[in-house]
Amino acid sequence: MKKMDTVKTTRVLLLCLLAALTFSTALTNILEGLVFLIFISSPELRSRFCTAIKQPMIMASLALLASFAVATVWSYATWEVRIDTLISARKILLLPIAASVFDDSIWRRRAILTFLSISLVIALLSWFSFLTGITVYKQPHAMFKNHTIQTLFFCAAAFPALLLALRDSELKKVTRYLLAIGSIIMILNVVFIGTSRSGYLALLAMPAMLLFLSSGKYKWFISVAAVICAAGLLFASSTATNRIHMAIDNALAYQSSEKATSLGYRMVFWSNTYELLKESPVLGYGTGGFEAAYTEKVKDVEGWRGEIANDPHNQYAILWAEQGLPGLIIFLIFIATCFRQKSPQLYQQAGLIILVTWLGTSFFNGHFGTSAEGRFIFLWLGIMLTTASFTASSEPPANQPTSSSS
Repeated sequence: MKKMDTVKTTRVLLLCLLAALTFSTALTNILEGLVFLIFISSPELRSRFCTAIKQPMIMASLALLASFAVATVWSYATWEVRIDTLISARKILLLPIAASVFDDSIWRRRAILTFLSISLVIALLSWFSFLTGITVYKQPHAMFKNHTIQTLFFCAAAFPALLLALRDSELKKVTRYLLAIGSIIMILNVVFIGTSRSGYLALLAMPAMLLFLSSGKYKWFISVAAVICAAGLLFASSTATNRIHMAIDNALAYQSSEKATSLGYRMVFWSNTYELLKESPVLGYGTGGFEAAYTEKVKDVEGWRGEIANDPHNQYAILWAEQGLPGLIIFLIFIATCFRQKSPQLYQQAGLIILVTWLGTSFFNGHFGTSAEGRFIFLWLGIMLTTASFTASSEPPANQPTSSSS
């Protein structure tokens, strides 16, 4: 019986996991469990893991996971909640695992194409439903788990695919055209069908970051021009402008409003979280302890402003509140190490444009900690930013294009 190629099997499972993130939590959990099981049982993969851990990004990611474990000691939460929150943080392990097996450009390219393919299928179904009025699976603006994931994932699929279309000369011309067309279909979906303000922010950030990283002398000017063009697209959409105006109105009126709104909740959460941080600025409230501390904070508040929250809808605030100032610092160090990774230029850019977007949207959501978005970003960074450390390969030198210009 032929011995299983554990490296290739793990790569395939991770690509399947990348696709499953878009539509099924149950399948994602199963695939994730299989990946962990193979890693534990394979000497080759454990050896690769030990090699990959030498990269600063990997060390910082494991330090971040360790901060979750340490902060369980002083948590305000019950032990059941502490352990559940710690187990949820296992998504961080997807980064070093992916970094241990994605050590060549062929598989990185396949990751981009896999995510593009599944996202494009959903985008086409969304457009069909939107144009015909026929419900296919779910509403056209939320055919993923929710409308935020849909718009974020469409952007996360479209712009790396555009990078391939523009920069990877090994691809056939017809493939490049197809990649560009598929990307445009998803971008227009975000503009005219999408209802998530995080998605609109992604649409502003990703092209600007892409052009900033790949441009030369006039990169600032080009990046600003990209933001203006993207903003023009959004203002051309009645759906987008209505959502943006609604957010502004809700933010301005939250103190006097009798009705709860998405932005109103956030404004209240942020205000109360700020007060909590002032009371325990160094150690915070421990892993999983935010909800218990917040519940105590609003116990005498009536109406929707007194509703309990387990997440302030700000990634930096939840890290500081639960893992304390050391945990927040470790997270920021982790982000800094990602920018210092020396993977091939095309894939480095594919990783960083999404990282910067997640950093921006995480001021309004916990996109590193949520199930789908959190798994995606750690998996994506592991695939795109790892350095080739395991075998002699045809990888180009760091920060060089993956192939010559055509």
